[in-house]
Amino acid sequence: MKFWHYTTYPAFLNILEERKIRTTWATASIGLLEGPRLVWFSTNDLWEQSVRKAIKSEIYEEKIKPLSMDELFRKGHYPVRLRTNERLSELMSWGRAKKQIGLTREHIKEIEGIAKAWDSNIAEWWVCLEPVTMPQILLPVEMWNGRAWGDIEKFEFT
Repeated sequence: MKFWHYTTYPAFLNILEERKIRTTWATASIGLLEGPRLVWFSTNDLWEQSVRKAIKSEIYEEKIKPLSMDELFRKGHYPVRLRTNERLSELMSWGRAKKQIGLTREHIKEIEGIAKAWDSNIAEWWVCLEPVTMPQILLPVEMWNGRAWGDIEKFEFT
């Protein structure tokens, strides 16, 4: 099984600079920046549908609605995926994690509800409670070219 961390090219540049994937709020998808923090992974080999990045509008200087993979690509925020070692000891399924990390039932229901609305499969979710460092990331890092995933070092638009 492959465990992917999906993100965008600008965020990937931050990962390179910091040499790790930072944790994020477990409740960020429902608009709350509180509670437990974790790093999200998915076993979905195409794209994790719950990865929705809200980017700033260059015209209005405000965040716009969370964008899908194709919308991100069209706006120049190219999707990137990083794979972690499946033997990473801190890796746990969402089903197990949600019972251990201290989220309320209401928050779990909201997180899973919005994921379902975005056609995400929570059975594909895995998390780490600590940042994931570069030695734990397997190469190659891949970027979406609009049709397929490919090695970021050999990236070409199709």
